[in-house]
Amino acid sequence: MLCLCGSKQPYRQAQHMLGMITQEPKVTSMKQVHLTVGREGSRLRTAEDEKYATVSSQLVKDVQDRNPLSEPIEGVLYIVVDGIWVRSYPGGGRWREGKVARICTEEREAVGRKGRQRVVDSRYVSSFKPVDVFSERVWVDAMSMGYGSRKQTIVLGDGARWIPSMRRRYFPKGVYVLDWFHLRRKVAQTFRRVFPEKSRRRVSWYLEIRSDLWEGRKEEAVDKLQQLHDEISAKACMKNPIAAQGRDALADLLGYLDNNWEGVIDYGRWRDAGHMVASSLVEKAGDLVVAKRQKKRQGMHWGRDGSEAVSALRTLWLNDDWEEYWKPSQRAA
Repeated sequence: MLCLCGSKQPYRQAQHMLGMITQEPKVTSMKQVHLTVGREGSRLRTAEDEKYATVSSQLVKDVQDRNPLSEPIEGVLYIVVDGIWVRSYPGGGRWREGKVARICTEEREAVGRKGRQRVVDSRYVSSFKPVDVFSERVWVDAMSMGYGSRKQTIVLGDGARWIPSMRRRYFPKGVYVLDWFHLRRKVAQTFRRVFPEKSRRRVSWYLEIRSDLWEGRKEEAVDKLQQLHDEISAKACMKNPIAAQGRDALADLLGYLDNNWEGVIDYGRWRDAGHMVASSLVEKAGDLVVAKRQKKRQGMHWGRDGSEAVSALRTLWLNDDWEEYWKPSQRAA
C-alpha cells in the first residue's frame, strides 16, 4: 500500500491517505513512504535488470538456433518512444531526461458509448538510465511481442537525436517514422522566428514547406529552406539581429531534417494505408509514467534513484504486473 499510494501521489498525501484507510493517522510517516518507495522501486529495477539480461541472452540464442519463419505474422508492431524531462534534485534549473516507450500491435477495440478505440495489447518501458540500457529493455519487450516475426515494425518518435540511432542499432528491420505533429510544429516555430511579424510571406512559406513534407518531397523542401537560409544569411552579415535569429532557426531546422532524414516519409500515403503518423500513444505514456507523478506539481525535485524507483513502480502498474509481482511477498507474509 505504501508503494501504491506513494507512486501515484506526493508522499505527504500518500501518508495522509494511508492514515485514512487504516484509521490510524500515525500508522506511517512521509519519510517512511519516501524510503519504502525508493527501496522497493530500486529492488524492482534490480530484479528487472536481471530478468532482462537473462531474457536477452536467451532470445539471442533462440534467434540463432531457430529456422526462419515460412510466413511472417500479419500486422504491424509499433514501437513509439519519447523523452520527458523532470527537474533534478536539488534544483537550480537542472533537468534530467527520462525515456518512455510503448510497444503495441495495431489491434484496437471500441470502448465506451462513443466507440473510442483502445489499444488491445501493449507494454510500457521506462528508464532514467543511459539510452543503451533503455534501448535494451525496449528490444527485449519488442522481441517478446513479435519483433522479427511481424511483417512490419514501425519505430515512431519525435526526432530526438538518440531515436534514429536506437532504431538503426536495435531495430534494423524496422521503419523509422518522424512524428508528423512534432515536424509540423518545428516548421511553424522556425518561421515564427524567421518572420517575427505575422505576414502573408510567413504563412506562404509555412504552408509550402508543410505541404512538401506532408507529401514526402523532402529534397524540394530542403532546397527551398537552404535558399532562404542563404538569402537571410546575407542580411545577417549586415549585423541585423532579426536576420541572424532567422538564419539560426533555419540552420536548426535543416539539422533536424538531416538527423531524421529516413523518418520523413509520404505522410498522406502512409496514413491512407492505415498506419499511425503521430506519436500520441507515447505522449500519453510519458504523462502516465512520468509527468503525472514527477512533473505536474510545482516545487518537485528528483534524484536519479527516486525518479527511477517511482517510474519502475508506475510502469509495473500500467503493465498489469502489479499483483503478480507482490505475490511472493504476500506468501512470505
